[in-house]
Amino acid sequence: MLNLQSYLASLTHRPPAHLVICNDSADLDSVVCAAVWSWAVSANGHGRVLPVIPVPRSELQLRREVIGHLDRCGIDPSGLLFSDSPALEPLLDHQKSTCTLVDHNGIPAVGQGNCQVTEIIDHHRDEGFHPDSRRTIEPVGSTATLLSRIISSTSPELLDRTASLLLLGPILLDTAGLGGSGGRTTEEDIRQASLLAKISGSDVSALYEQLSTELYDYSFLSTEQRLERDQKSYTLGTFRWTICSVGISLRSWLREEPDLPALMEKYRSRTSADLLAVMCRYEHRGFHRELVLLGPHEQGLVEFLNCRGGFGLEKLGGPGQGCYLQKNTRCSRKELAPLIRHYVSALSDSSC
Repeated sequence: MLNLQSYLASLTHRPPAHLVICNDSADLDSVVCAAVWSWAVSANGHGRVLPVIPVPRSELQLRREVIGHLDRCGIDPSGLLFSDSPALEPLLDHQKSTCTLVDHNGIPAVGQGNCQVTEIIDHHRDEGFHPDSRRTIEPVGSTATLLSRIISSTSPELLDRTASLLLLGPILLDTAGLGGSGGRTTEEDIRQASLLAKISGSDVSALYEQLSTELYDYSFLSTEQRLERDQKSYTLGTFRWTICSVGISLRSWLREEPDLPALMEKYRSRTSADLLAVMCRYEHRGFHRELVLLGPHEQGLVEFLNCRGGFGLEKLGGPGQGCYLQKNTRCSRKELAPLIRHYVSALSDSSC
């Protein structure tokens, strides 16, 4: 049996194949889960299984925490398939190709839904797509937590030092070091992180500090790159909204870029988003969140998020139009995206 590094290095990208497709934010949890699950499924005798990262290959360089953690684990990202990989389209279009979705459960960002979804492993709210697939959808802090539990119970021999260290990283990042300051840590996250730390011999505090430093390093990125680095787009009918997650306060960002409101509006226009939501998160004597909303129905949406989602949004003075302090730091993109969907759906129904 090949280890994870050797497996990824040996992949051939010819159809048919089973594809493991992560979400289009291509964050650490997504990329790690696509790589690990493709290897684990193949190791259990399911043939050629390929990890798919649905962003252009060049965008991976914007995610220092992803590049840094892969490097720590000895993983060469050249074995991964990206949205601009020439081999991807024939794989997606082949009638015998199937796919697993990890870290999302909606319509894949590649292939226009042509590839048959046979399995979902995710920690987001169930959107109800692909009802005939095998489904593991649970509200834990990280999809890597679910992969760790599945692999440790069915194929524990696969959890060597490399695989354990790789999975441990996103669990720590997604749960703020298991500290729960963002309100996302569950007992299962703690249980699986403890197991993975023991196998990999990792110092959890030191690894989390290293990952956080990489995650919050925005110094080398332009405003557009910061928005692009961790964004997800959604549609309902003709309405399109994009949610960007950025690890910097609005005050700091505005100090660096005084034209920030205009540049955000330009990004919204360029990406054809009817609504742009920018979720800012940062640490300063505790964990804080802020939210920027650009687009129609801002006031109605704010009232809806406060009433239905308990976001605790309060208007910020100074930064510009649509800027809010988010007092409920437990609410992340996992909560925001489906609430916007409900709001847009209600608007559509009322206009009929």
